[in-house]
Amino acid sequence: MRRQIFTQIFAKTSIWIMIPGFSALSHQNYIFAFSLFACFICSFMHWSYVSIASKPSKIWHNLDRLCVMIILIQLNKCTIHFRILLLFLFFIGAILQAIASRNKRNDKWRVHAENLQFLTHLIARYFAFFACCWQTGHFLYDSSKTVGAEIVILYSVLYFLHIVYLIIIKIV
Repeated sequence: MRRQIFTQIFAKTSIWIMIPGFSALSHQNYIFAFSLFACFICSFMHWSYVSIASKPSKIWHNLDRLCVMIILIQLNKCTIHFRILLLFLFFIGAILQAIASRNKRNDKWRVHAENLQFLTHLIARYFAFFACCWQTGHFLYDSSKTVGAEIVILYSVLYFLHIVYLIIIKIV
């Protein structure tokens, strides 16, 4: 049940990538918008399939990974350090996922690895969302000003509440 909750959360929070997608469209950045919309479709399909079939679809999973890599390549407004952080989080998540899938007999290790992978993946998505928002000009970020700070706080709270809501409706 815990794993199904995780996959449902990933599937349903994939919708967040549509915010920078529509922003990219409004700024006539059509290639980036297409990349974001393709990532939404592939991510949603992958996680929905995992939730229903309890195993990943290699096609949707690989398309999702490809879309993420294409988006990362296009994040030219982000520093190289920020891109490395995103890649690091995604790779840590992949390593934890591999550990969880290989420890079928040791339930304790598998559960810990799945929980850490879930948190790592959520954090990576959180940072990637804001990177895409900066890339599209959805909000401006300037360390000398607070331009966009309010929307970052608002989106952070809404993202957290969305996840909590999904956990509550799945548990209840």
